[in-house]
Amino acid sequence: MYFPFLRGKRHELSALRKLAIKVNSNKIKPIIEPVKANTSALYLTIKELNNNQITPLIIVNPLIGEKENSNSIDFFNELSNENFSFIPCVAYSHQNSTAANQLATYFMNNNQAFSTYFKDQPSTLMPNITLKSAVNIVRITPNTPSNFFVNLPRQVRLNDSFESQSRNADYPTGQYHFSDTINTHIQQPNTIGFGDYQMVGEPYSEKGGPARAVAIHITFIDSPSNSITIKHCVSTSNSGTTTYTAQKFLEALDQLILFANQNPQLDQSTTGFQEFVDLHARRHFPNLGPVKENSMMHHIETITNYL
Repeated sequence: MYFPFLRGKRHELSALRKLAIKVNSNKIKPIIEPVKANTSALYLTIKELNNNQITPLIIVNPLIGEKENSNSIDFFNELSNENFSFIPCVAYSHQNSTAANQLATYFMNNNQAFSTYFKDQPSTLMPNITLKSAVNIVRITPNTPSNFFVNLPRQVRLNDSFESQSRNADYPTGQYHFSDTINTHIQQPNTIGFGDYQMVGEPYSEKGGPARAVAIHITFIDSPSNSITIKHCVSTSNSGTTTYTAQKFLEALDQLILFANQNPQLDQSTTGFQEFVDLHARRHFPNLGPVKENSMMHHIETITNYL
């Protein structure tokens, strides 16, 4: 089972809505951390996922964004009143262990199914919480102690495999190993799936900076290793200014289409890639948000097609 982690931003939610009818519902459970006070797009997304038999995990105590420090139980009740099919997820960090334990205890006392997300190892954790949790999701970092996984039931390991650069121009224009968890996760005891942050990465930012260069990130399943490989397509006319973004996008897009045509391992039939094909045919720049959205859609659909 694939557990992609997405924030409740416009294009992340749009990607999920477009993919809901495309992916196999038995292979995916999205994890959504709402970051916007306005929940209308979130509600539309959950409804569309439910219409296609997909039950998302919704973090009801977001650690970032506009909903950070909001009343978690009130938010859970708001979602429940909409008659959505979802699993509330309790997020843990170093700073919020006590409050997170109280929220999980509330769910247990009310016989409410729930899940957990450990962004960081909590300072305190009651063992009965992970025993009762339907899914225990752990963000893997170099500091994650191996003993944290001992006797952790129904675990999902989230890997941040995207090596982010401070500038788009710094991405190396080659193809590189991204992740092998599509295969190696089954070797871990008590594991029921795997997840990632796609080519967005775990660090959160509200807005992107000026684009002095445009980079398109695309993934594919490399054989014979059957691991995920990433290709960076970067514009070439990067003069150090933020002008001519459309031209720079088309430069990166031309590289993407050429690479795909020369590498049949890259699945061009996905929804996200077909969006790129359409943009290339029309020589159209849709702004940078949809570019990231297309890459995310392609990545998620590529993985669910493989499983």
